[in-house]
Amino acid sequence: DPLRLAEKRQVNLSSEGEDSAPSAGRPSRTAWADSTQQLDQLQRDYESRLAKLEERSQARFQSAAGQFSAAVNRVESKFIDREAPPPCCQAEKEAVRQCYAANVRYPLRCSQMVAAFEQCVTEQRRAFVIRQRKSETAKEAGYM
Repeated sequence: DPLRLAEKRQVNLSSEGEDSAPSAGRPSRTAWADSTQQLDQLQRDYESRLAKLEERSQARFQSAAGQFSAAVNRVESKFIDREAPPPCCQAEKEAVRQCYAANVRYPLRCSQMVAAFEQCVTEQRRAFVIRQRKSETAKEAGYM
């Protein structure tokens, strides 16, 4: 009967003293305490190792994040003009808009204004490219 076996084991455990001989297949209480201490020591060692690895990982992450941020700043400074240029050719754009509004049925009547707007945009692009090249040349020469 399993219930009686469990009761007998309970009685045997409570009647044994600390110095009593271990029953068959079971370690003594001192051996049990030694193995528990060893396990505790192993756990402390592994927790210490884990903490050190986490510190190293955090340091590497911080370093990588700093390098990434620096790289982003270098790329942005090289390729992105921080100041948005003012809108160009606003007068020509408005003239084209008004012409199209006035000539809904005859949009070809606005071709001269569209050509003027295209010419203005082309000139603005050229001026922008020239400014960029001058800026890059100045940076390379160490003036900026």
